[in-house]
Amino acid sequence: RDNEVHTMLPAIVADLGLARAMNGELPAAIALLEDALAQRIYRTGGKYTQFFLLHAAGRAYLVAGRLVEALERAGEAEAVTLRSGEHAHRAYALRLLGDVQSKLADLTAAAERNYAAAMALAKPRGMRPLLADCHFGLAELYAARGDVRGRDEERLAMELYGAMGIAPP
Repeated sequence: RDNEVHTMLPAIVADLGLARAMNGELPAAIALLEDALAQRIYRTGGKYTQFFLLHAAGRAYLVAGRLVEALERAGEAEAVTLRSGEHAHRAYALRLLGDVQSKLADLTAAAERNYAAAMALAKPRGMRPLLADCHFGLAELYAARGDVRGRDEERLAMELYGAMGIAPP
């Protein structure tokens, strides 16, 4: 096959798997992503392609309510970014860690730390959608605990989403 771009395959598979997960096709999404990881298709691209697959798998597991697997994949995604020095991707991995940890009662303090760390990486890089998502995650976390800081975080998230013309989740 001429003109194939194998380096993009992992990123495309990650996006497809995530799209299927968000569309409710959870078993198919998880199978696609885990198969790609097992086959190590990320070897044809840079380290970022392994991150994309791990991040998408973590997000799919989160949507499926499989929090242990989500936490494992999110942690692996962050580890890849630490080894490769990919700070922007690390911000996304930290947000995913925060999203997962916020659903686990004994890890809410870790969720706060990871959201804060993600925002610290996102802000100087102009990653405003991610910044808004982190504020929204904190708002939900605080609201679930009855913490009044949730209102401020929600306000910040809504201001950011509105300024960018993005609908909140």
